[in-house]
Amino acid sequence: MFIQKLNLDNSVSYSTSADLQSLVENLQLSFSHIPVLTPYSSKSDTEKTINENLKKGASVTTMTPTVFLKFIDRFDCSHVPVADSSLMPKFGFSLDGIKKPLIILDSKSELPRLNLFKVLINKKKEEAFVALFVITEMFKGTVIARNPKKVKLFCELFSIDWKVISYNDHLKSIENIKAQDYGDCLVFMDEYREALAERIFVIGDSSLVKGHAFEVVDMNLSLAGKYKYRVEDVYRSLTPAVVSGKKSIHPDRFKNIRK
Repeated sequence: MFIQKLNLDNSVSYSTSADLQSLVENLQLSFSHIPVLTPYSSKSDTEKTINENLKKGASVTTMTPTVFLKFIDRFDCSHVPVADSSLMPKFGFSLDGIKKPLIILDSKSELPRLNLFKVLINKKKEEAFVALFVITEMFKGTVIARNPKKVKLFCELFSIDWKVISYNDHLKSIENIKAQDYGDCLVFMDEYREALAERIFVIGDSSLVKGHAFEVVDMNLSLAGKYKYRVEDVYRSLTPAVVSGKKSIHPDRFKNIRK
């Protein structure tokens, strides 16, 4: 759904929590022939198939590290995606001989994370919260908000297990955000500051990301399904008085909101 050309440093190996298909779709924006390494010989393409793939205008080829080394100079992809990297030693393979930087598909790897995409979603008010709901259904991460109390209440009502932090309180530390501390996805509500993360969303006006490399996306809010109107109802209920604690929402009103 969110695909962008990757900004890859040819001297750096990366890790990613993305699935293989999404990663390949990103890479295909820049490269024609993409190798994918696997420890499973049963999943490796034959040398005949690899040769045929390399003659095509574009292809994705799966092979073991040993087979890849026979064809390494014929792939134009700057980096080599590696699936099931933790199993390589068990199957007798080493990645040390691969003379290209790697992209390890492992969310627990300590390698630097890929920046998969930076997206601006130009939505405001209740539509902004519908967009936030859709994002939280797809990823795990952190919301950085100008009004964190409102966002926290919203997340609590929908049982959304995301961190919510204040933009003002964390102004100096946002630029040093690390995935292991804040998750692989950052959502900025009504504000933006340079940050490192695999996936970055800014929800609000395009002026928030002026001068930054963001793709503007007109998110289809129907992706929220039956929850779209529920999100809008919750948004309208989170009045300044409720957010400040001067008033409360009846405990039964949104009790079954997830059903």
